[in-house]
Amino acid sequence: MPAVQINLWGVLAATAFAMVIGAAWYSQLIFGKQWMKLVGRTSEELQKSAGQTYIITMLCWLLASYVLAQFIQYVAADTLVEGGVTGFMIWAGFLFPTHIIHTFYAGRSRKLVFIDLGYTLIALIGMGMIIVALPN
Repeated sequence: MPAVQINLWGVLAATAFAMVIGAAWYSQLIFGKQWMKLVGRTSEELQKSAGQTYIITMLCWLLASYVLAQFIQYVAADTLVEGGVTGFMIWAGFLFPTHIIHTFYAGRSRKLVFIDLGYTLIALIGMGMIIVALPN
């Protein structure tokens, strides 16, 4: 595997973007009420473990941003569109199929999986664009 140069500021900015989009996406104004109903949780229950959940979420998005930055280097994406397309391809090739498989086997609500998939789609496209916009 060829060595790549990763801009850590781009990775951090992409991570922050995913966190901000998630906060908005799952807010009461957008999908928060419907998502809580579908997962059977209350706002109070979620608050109890919010700190730990946010830290784990941030670390997961940090890892995803770092790996996405490597993919962007490997495919030599150097425009906003190419960065966004790379994020989309990661989503379409890996996240979408696995979420759908788990949804059918676990009998999860299709509405719930599409709320979650919508978030990861927007996050990965935006992250790809940010990583390309902040080159090495």
